[in-house]
Amino acid sequence: MEVRVPYGTNEILEVESTSTVVLAHSPGADASPIKDVDAATREVLANPLELPPLAQCITGSDRVVLALRRGTPRGSEILAAIARYLLPFLSADGQLTILRTELDANAGRGDPRPYLSAKEQQSVEIRTHCVDHQEEFALLARFHNGRPLRLHRVLVDADVVIPVGWSQPGGAWGVYGTSGAVFPGFSDRLAQLTHWREVVRSSRSKTAPTRGRSRRYGQIGSEASWLLGTQFAVEVIPGACENILKVVAGTTIATKKAARADYRKWWCPEVERKTDLVIAGVDHEPAHTAWENLAQAAWSAARLVRRGGRIVLVTDWYQSAESLPINERSLAETAGVWSWSDFLQQHGDLGVPFWLLARVRNHASLCLWTSERLADESLGGWRDRLSLETASGTDVIKRLMDHVSSCTVFSHASLAWPRVTGETPPVKGGLQKDL
Repeated sequence: MEVRVPYGTNEILEVESTSTVVLAHSPGADASPIKDVDAATREVLANPLELPPLAQCITGSDRVVLALRRGTPRGSEILAAIARYLLPFLSADGQLTILRTELDANAGRGDPRPYLSAKEQQSVEIRTHCVDHQEEFALLARFHNGRPLRLHRVLVDADVVIPVGWSQPGGAWGVYGTSGAVFPGFSDRLAQLTHWREVVRSSRSKTAPTRGRSRRYGQIGSEASWLLGTQFAVEVIPGACENILKVVAGTTIATKKAARADYRKWWCPEVERKTDLVIAGVDHEPAHTAWENLAQAAWSAARLVRRGGRIVLVTDWYQSAESLPINERSLAETAGVWSWSDFLQQHGDLGVPFWLLARVRNHASLCLWTSERLADESLGGWRDRLSLETASGTDVIKRLMDHVSSCTVFSHASLAWPRVTGETPPVKGGLQKDL
């Protein structure tokens, strides 16, 4: 049997195996991506879900803020399309502001100006959210539990706030990251530090199921949006290789519901049972770091592997010549007093992939496969810290497949969120609750 594993940007791993292989293939991989992002975005703004056209939801003198969720695919182009739609309806008294995270700014993302005309560029203000600049925050209200809600001042002062985000695999960035389109992505450092403490504490709990934790974090984000008065939202359903399959816009609730349904249709493949070996293709998604793509693929693949099994992550890592977001020096500085809670509070979203990989590693062994041998220094101290294995060459994959009783090939693992239909997940604590 010939097995084909898409990975990277447009690469394919081909292996001949005599074993029976289960294919976890997502329909989204074969779906046609949007060719004209500008036209598709303007269309949904003119015909949003459960609302009149966006142009009728604002006045000419409104201060409009587009809050971009970190990692949104083609985020700059989406912002440019929204700006081109809105600017003709704003008067000289009106204002259009783009608010992006510091991580997006450092990566050169979240800036629509390259896609706008010179005149349009002059009408758009770009602001970058920095959690340590306390003078840029304002107290909006208090949550139901009495905790203060402090957000970036441009959000609090705005007449209209439009979150722009993306649909993503469950159980990872949506629950653990701070890159929410409003909260805690654009909150102050204290709120984000509290978020990380609660995340790690909850992950250790053996009483609260992960689905409940996810719902609770979602409710907090929804409460923050409600307190801010957010009514309109834009969400992107991603495709492979930073393509976009669909853009959804409308009321925040209707947009979330429709985007979730489309995501499940395209990126939630079903398999009958878990297997001893999972070979997962890791997508090269430029909107995220290489470590984020790797960790999301591992986190999704863990849903398909039996406890004590093996996950092989097929990756183009050798092509991703980038410095470690958290290098060996910073790893050594915290090694003496190692705590994931402290680690996440120090490094924020950049630390999430390492924490997720560590949790997956407690469930199954992890092997990074590359077409060429991976240099030891490319993983820094994380190879030992996370007990990562490395391999190269198709013969390694073939031997692994031929020496296990069951194997699953999982394509586009960085985008998909698979479901096992023939087995009931365990109810005990730990990672199993997430699977």
